[in-house]
Amino acid sequence: VSSNNKNKIALEGVTYFSPKAESHAGYCHGGSMCSVFDDVIGWCGFLSNGQGKVLPWSGFTAQIDTALKKPVRVGSVLLIRARIVGKVRRKVFIEAELVDPSSSSSCSSKEEDDEEDVVVYATAKGLFLLNKGI
Repeated sequence: VSSNNKNKIALEGVTYFSPKAESHAGYCHGGSMCSVFDDVIGWCGFLSNGQGKVLPWSGFTAQIDTALKKPVRVGSVLLIRARIVGKVRRKVFIEAELVDPSSSSSCSSKEEDDEEDVVVYATAKGLFLLNKGI
């Protein structure tokens, strides 16, 4: 977990795509990438409560729009990162990306990385809804 200079919450982690994620010979099923996005967007949402701590089950992911940009080979270890980009009352807007960790700096925004050098496998935009009263 980190906060950048604009006090935005960001999460990042490493994800491994095992042979159980395989779809076409040697490549991961797109659903496995979507599942990882669902998880990281949800956890980012759990941090959005304004209390400075994680509140699991304080809301839910209502929508995810995923763009699969490059095939992911089975056995790949990639960096997933997500950040809150906006909040309106109970609605939390989150963006995430799945990138090659050797081509990206840690917990950075797209503006901080040289976009030509970053290998992006997939991106996602999510809408997380906080429960009433949070």
